[in-house]
Amino acid sequence: MVRPILYFGIWSPPSSAVRMTAKAIGLDLDLREINLFKKDHLKDDYLKINPQHTIPVFNDDGFVISDSHAIMTYMVDKYAENDNLYPKDLKKRAIVNQSLHYSGGVIFCRLLGALQPLLRGTTKTVSPASQQFLEDSYKYMNTILDGRKWLAGDSYTLADISSITAISSVTVFKSINDYPNLINWMKNCQELPGYPDIAAVGIKEFHDLVSQRLEK
Repeated sequence: MVRPILYFGIWSPPSSAVRMTAKAIGLDLDLREINLFKKDHLKDDYLKINPQHTIPVFNDDGFVISDSHAIMTYMVDKYAENDNLYPKDLKKRAIVNQSLHYSGGVIFCRLLGALQPLLRGTTKTVSPASQQFLEDSYKYMNTILDGRKWLAGDSYTLADISSITAISSVTVFKSINDYPNLINWMKNCQELPGYPDIAAVGIKEFHDLVSQRLEK
């Protein structure tokens, strides 16, 4: 079998989520790093692959998709030995999808809202509005995790993989110390396949990147 190609970034939370998913299902990927600071994503050969110039991008023998959630669900449906990470039962899958959409459409968007002004050099602080948006996400997740170990079922799913990479990155802007359910969930997620050698490495790079730009 030709190994699927993944174009990824080390400190990109969505890239880490895809790599963790691949590790969880035992899928060997041909990893090709895209360095955003070297503008690899704007080079002609990459733009031909993904005109959006975003990461990650997945190439499965000529079938190309972007967006981490589309990639993760495709990989599990095609390559996983079971549906534990992404149940085929419609109601269970809907709950996973709900969390995936929240992770990408809310948490990650709020992360970008705090990050982009820092990267542009237009500020060295996180605005009160961004701080409040992040806290609102913490409150919501802390509430839905009450009495639960995982976000979308009795065992971990793609919802947890996607959300942990985003939330762990967001903590550089705002602590989760006031949210015990969220803290316990994060501790559980840190035991997942690929967290120590994939997500944790990317999160450290992300935190270092942001810390250098924040006002001391």
